[in-house]
Amino acid sequence: MIIIAALVSLIFGPICYWAFIANERRRRLYEDTPTSKTVAVFVGEVELKGEAVLSLPMKTTLTSQDAVWYSWSVEEEWRRTETVPVTRTDSNGKTYTEMEERVTSGWTTVDGFTNVKPFYLKDETGVVRINPEKAKIEPKTTFYETCTEDDPLYYKHGPREAISDSTGNRRFSESAILLGQTIFVSGRARVRDDAVAAEVAWDKEHPEYLISTRTEEEITSGVHSASVASWVVFVLISMLIFGVTFQNWVDSFWGIPVGLAALFPGWLWIVHQSMVRLKNRSKQARSNVDVELKRRYSLITPLVDAVKGIRDYEAETQEAIAALRSQLEVKTVSDANREGVLVPVADRMLAVIEKYPQLKSEPLFLNLQKNLVETEDRIALARQYYNDTVEYVNSRCEAFPEGLVARLSGVKRQEYFHAEEFERPPVQIEV
Repeated sequence: MIIIAALVSLIFGPICYWAFIANERRRRLYEDTPTSKTVAVFVGEVELKGEAVLSLPMKTTLTSQDAVWYSWSVEEEWRRTETVPVTRTDSNGKTYTEMEERVTSGWTTVDGFTNVKPFYLKDETGVVRINPEKAKIEPKTTFYETCTEDDPLYYKHGPREAISDSTGNRRFSESAILLGQTIFVSGRARVRDDAVAAEVAWDKEHPEYLISTRTEEEITSGVHSASVASWVVFVLISMLIFGVTFQNWVDSFWGIPVGLAALFPGWLWIVHQSMVRLKNRSKQARSNVDVELKRRYSLITPLVDAVKGIRDYEAETQEAIAALRSQLEVKTVSDANREGVLVPVADRMLAVIEKYPQLKSEPLFLNLQKNLVETEDRIALARQYYNDTVEYVNSRCEAFPEGLVARLSGVKRQEYFHAEEFERPPVQIEV
């Protein structure tokens, strides 16, 4: 029994320990990453939720439905009798070998295909391209059926030739991400090779690339359940070792604290990694806001010049120019966090356009105005993402015992982006 317990612990103990760390790490990755809008996708780790769209959708093979990704296969069953050598022991303890017939069966894939090409995720703010290469795909099952040769399906989507030792049964299966289906994507965004835009794609520095038809809550719940199951099994293995070693099942309960103590270093490492990742993500989110603020700053000077070109300097125009000039100091989050410094000006520019319709005929002004509106939308979304990340950081710092790990990891509470006027994106302006 001791040998059996030792073998069980050596084989399944490390597997359960690794499963606990892997699943707990995945759970924290999903929980610590705010869900972004497509228009505010920046380079780096990202989570998205929206509809799967494609201008020229594919037709699935077995169900002829519109899809952005699909996979189908045909498996054929076989059964054969094999003569295999079997080693036995007689009553005198001597071993001998004799031949024995055994019936084996299984399924062999005889046809199938996985159609993988880039598609788009759409939400209320826009679209972003998704490259599914090397992603872990969790599609919906659209077809699953087993049939015999009498069924028309048998040869319609399967080969005419049968495999060796075929039983005459075939299994057809199909899974897909259908057009318009809500999906969840967790991965890393990068700049596209063919356009100045972002796409989500596999990255070796972010191997957890997931495209799923399940919700984030369902995914996180499943990963958490797997994590709990793995550490429970690990503790049970520890109890088995103690019970067999001391030949007393009462002593097996000592395996509970020992097993939990063995899991503690793994938990500590996971929390430390999570804290460091959150700290780095908050820095990245802050830099994203700064990028948009600097882009906004670069638009203001030509807008001032365009408005100054109006002949009639009425009070409304002068106020608009003053509002624009007041923003010339705002280039970073630190500047914007000074009370009353950063305010959206796109809506004020709309009032100027309505007052002076001749501006609608100025292509330069219209382009600047459009870029300003888009930039202020992106500032609002980047601000929201940054504040969400800061909220996660601060919550971890305040929680026990994770707050202690945060101090050891050098993670401290952070300040929010306080420009209250950017709580939500300004109303879209079409001119």
